[in-house]
Amino acid sequence: TDLPLSEPTLTAPIGGEFAPTARPTFVWQRLEGADGYQISVRESTYSGTVWETKVDQPATGNPQVTYPSSAPALSTGGTYYWQLGTYSQSDQTEVNSYSTIANFKIP
Repeated sequence: TDLPLSEPTLTAPIGGEFAPTARPTFVWQRLEGADGYQISVRESTYSGTVWETKVDQPATGNPQVTYPSSAPALSTGGTYYWQLGTYSQSDQTEVNSYSTIANFKIP
């Protein structure tokens, strides 16, 4: 069944902090009942998607994904925004719940 999931909690990078590198690793708390996640990195709160990908739920631990070198480079000093959607079905076609939007800066 497709039960509503809680809002996922983003853990890093958040709060306008500088990411440790220009290719940050995004980390969030594992959400029980989720089969996977969709991460979106944007130039503004709701538009200007720079990169988007799906991430499967790991067997253990908190999920994470590193911004890939194949994606467009993030600008030094730039502020970016990221958000997660959760999937509760294994086909990962319909987002079940969304996180709040977090922002971060590139060193």
